[in-house]
Amino acid sequence: MMTLFIESKDNDIKDRWNPATSMMTPATDEIHLWCAHVNLPRIWLDYFRKVLSEDETLRAGRFVRSEDYNRFIVSRGLLRYILGRYLNTPPGDIRFEYNPFGKPECADTHHENPLCFNVSHSGDRVLYGISNQRHIGVDIEKICFMENQDEIVNRFFSQQEIEDYKRLPESLRREAFFNCWTRKESYIKSWGKGMSIELNTFSVSVRSNMTEESILLNDTDGRSEHHMTIRSIPSVDGYVGAVAVEGKNLTYRFWNWEFPMS
Repeated sequence: MMTLFIESKDNDIKDRWNPATSMMTPATDEIHLWCAHVNLPRIWLDYFRKVLSEDETLRAGRFVRSEDYNRFIVSRGLLRYILGRYLNTPPGDIRFEYNPFGKPECADTHHENPLCFNVSHSGDRVLYGISNQRHIGVDIEKICFMENQDEIVNRFFSQQEIEDYKRLPESLRREAFFNCWTRKESYIKSWGKGMSIELNTFSVSVRSNMTEESILLNDTDGRSEHHMTIRSIPSVDGYVGAVAVEGKNLTYRFWNWEFPMS
């Protein structure tokens, strides 16, 4: 069995998106989250293109639509810029290595406290999660109409989640769907094992207003007991998101990345 902690949101000033401040390596119990637009002026697109590695440039070139190409350039370039500010390293000098499931990590080992990070983008938003040696996963999704929403629920949600979803009135089901999806996605991304973790093997709440202190997960894949904290991110217009982190009793800092940044 596995325990999943879902923290409720409060009215503390820290629990909202704030203007960017000086960037210091997070403490071991501190989680940093950054949200940014990917639709940027041409000058920033040109800058980020220059700091990408050769393999990242090749990946970008595989996108057919210019919108997808630009989003990849910005989301990857901004990741390098943010990590560079934390590590005091030029963005173009940061090297990544990948685990067998494709999750990137910083390859540089000379830093005393290596950062863990994760990235998600949807629509015109990108979300970054940064932690100090804690497994982390993030997911952000634009709330939109999905014709096959109920089909996805029945196929990928756990039995408990399906029942909770179907108890809700129709007017609340769309947001509930994206609440559940982002929490599940952030959780499997925190493990760094991709879709090898089946989405219906664990349960999270589908509700927007969380009151539970914890939710017990049924681990049918035989993973050992592990404490992960999942919480929703502060409201972003038209989007929902979540972050999953190893441990509990954590402190969260939320920042908007704005252009230019000093």
